[in-house]
Amino acid sequence: MSSSAVLNIDNLSLEFPAYRSNVQALNGVSLHVNPGKSSAWSASPVRASR
Repeated sequence: MSSSAVLNIDNLSLEFPAYRSNVQALNGVSLHVNPGKSSAWSASPVRASR
């Protein structure tokens, strides 16, 4: 990891409330973007099993 990064995200977690419990969308995601670089990413939805 560079200390001159223009964007640092470390250990990001995200939950959403659902009908009977919370849905964990992200867990431990880290992202670092250095000057002059770009980052593009997307995620496909994950269907919960019943």
